[in-house]
Amino acid sequence: MAGYGSTQTSGSGSSLTAGYGSTQTAREGSTLTAGYGSTGTAGADSSLIAGYG
Repeated sequence: MAGYGSTQTSGSGSSLTAGYGSTQTAREGSTLTAGYGSTGTAGADSSLIAGYG
């Protein structure tokens, strides 16, 4: 699920949740949650939680 202005790229089994202006790239089995203006990059089986900026 992506918010306004978000860019997300995910592999199989990935879950991404992004807020405004976020950029996320996830590989298999990854979970990313990013807030406003965040950038997240996760490898396989990783979990990334990013806050503002």
